[in-house]
Amino acid sequence: MAVPVRSSVGLPGKRGYVRAAVAEIAMGSILLTAFALMLIIEGILPFLMPALWRETFRRLIAMSDGQIRFIGLTSMLAGVLLLFIVRH
Repeated sequence: MAVPVRSSVGLPGKRGYVRAAVAEIAMGSILLTAFALMLIIEGILPFLMPALWRETFRRLIAMSDGQIRFIGLTSMLAGVLLLFIVRH
């Protein structure tokens, strides 16, 4: 026997199951959309300017681990900040 899921307005029962299922589908759809957009954006530079893309990776290979980590951290923080701005 399934345990009833509470809906966003606090009503247990079938509505809660439906809303939970819809929310789960919506979350999956949002994640797939975000992933698709990331792939599109990541593919623009190598498609339009492959020589520049190759040179960028040559420079990246020459960087130390600390420099690469700093770039990654900066990128993640910029993403979190952008999410915060968009969601609030």
